[in-house]
Amino acid sequence: KKIRDSLGRAGGISWLLQVLEGWPTQQDLTLWALSSTIEETTRNQYEFCVNHGVEILSRAILDELPPVNVKSNQAVPTQPSDLQLRRLYLLTIVAHENSDMQKWLLKPLTLETIGRCIKAYINEPSALAHLMVLLSSLTEVQPQAAERLGRSEILLAALQARETHGTIEPVITDNCDRAMSNLLQSNVLPQPVVDRILTAIPHLQPPPPPTA
Repeated sequence: KKIRDSLGRAGGISWLLQVLEGWPTQQDLTLWALSSTIEETTRNQYEFCVNHGVEILSRAILDELPPVNVKSNQAVPTQPSDLQLRRLYLLTIVAHENSDMQKWLLKPLTLETIGRCIKAYINEPSALAHLMVLLSSLTEVQPQAAERLGRSEILLAALQARETHGTIEPVITDNCDRAMSNLLQSNVLPQPVVDRILTAIPHLQPPPPPTA
């Protein structure tokens, strides 16, 4: 724990992020070191964010994804590497139970990363589990999350992932349900989106009626 604290205070996270960008052959070790450093310390999570860790990680994740099919505008389903799974896990650590960090991640680049990953890894429960945990964490920031996600394709992709794998992966079901419940209770989603969510997950509570 003392080493983790020291890394956060002495510019260690900034250095690790520079290694992550500039030394591709050491990505596995670097990602492991970053995960260990920010796992339990809010200060170190903050240092990760202010040193552009979210942006660096998001771009690295996007770089590994196959290109979108121009004709169909659909992602080509693929398998994540072990490095990609570690990158996704690292993002879930940053967002876990920390509203300041969750707000930091509610950016177009991060949301693009989540949406493209869900589509690309639609047949990969291990990756989808990380993505649903991340989505669940981000939707705790209301109403900002609902305003940014309400008209995006992420929600439809998440519901498809739940339908495909939910019966065999409780982590996907539980976190997708929690995310959709958070969004519904924000009461700012467009009605067609509300209807789509409630059709897919009928046991969720509908949004509260508008106040007079």
